[in-house]
Amino acid sequence: MDEYATKKDLEGFKEDIKQYMGILAEDFQHKLDFVIDGQEDIKKEVKEIHKELVAHRDNTEIHAQQAKRKRK
Repeated sequence: MDEYATKKDLEGFKEDIKQYMGILAEDFQHKLDFVIDGQEDIKKEVKEIHKELVAHRDNTEIHAQQAKRKRK
């Protein structure tokens, strides 16, 4: 049995590596898409919480103003 790789062996190995790298790239892209989708969901949730906080703050300010008026 020959211990040395032939040019044909190396070409086959090169093609195997290309195929494997393509699979890795696809897998990575899929995972990246998943992360991006998750970030978009988090961004939406943060916007909703921000709106709720602003509404709560405005409501608190209205109550504080009403309380001041009653004290006068």
